[in-house]
Amino acid sequence: MKLSTKIASGMGILTVFTAIIAGYLLIQMQSINNTATLMSKRNIPVIDTAGRLNNGLSDYRIIEIRHTHATDPAEMAEYDKEMADRKKVLEGYLADLTKLITVGNVKKVLEQSRASLNEYFTVSDKLLGISRQNQTEEALKLLQGASSKVYLQLSEHLSD
Repeated sequence: MKLSTKIASGMGILTVFTAIIAGYLLIQMQSINNTATLMSKRNIPVIDTAGRLNNGLSDYRIIEIRHTHATDPAEMAEYDKEMADRKKVLEGYLADLTKLITVGNVKKVLEQSRASLNEYFTVSDKLLGISRQNQTEEALKLLQGASSKVYLQLSEHLSD
């Protein structure tokens, strides 16, 4: 066999291998594109909304702590209004998550988060009632006890 024939057949084989690898890589790129599209349409909005819920909850907690330390009724009323607004926003985020989440095990975590949030708001209402009566010591005990426990449990659920 001539040298030119050997070189031509070697180049032909390399071209075939290159075409096969290029086809395989295109299929893999399509798979990566599908995964990225799925993440951008489903996962990222859920993560973003859960993060907003968690941050909003932290803001609510800060206002709750300020309310506990306040002694002026006007200042307490201002904090009450802020917390009522934040509570509506938090419930809106939870409603948004309910619409966005479609996977069964994640829905279970969402329901646990919803139950924990309701429990937190129940403890918070009790705490704020005590705080409005200027029983700061009692309010702080509740804030550092049951309220803190429920808050940490809720934050853990939101991180899941």
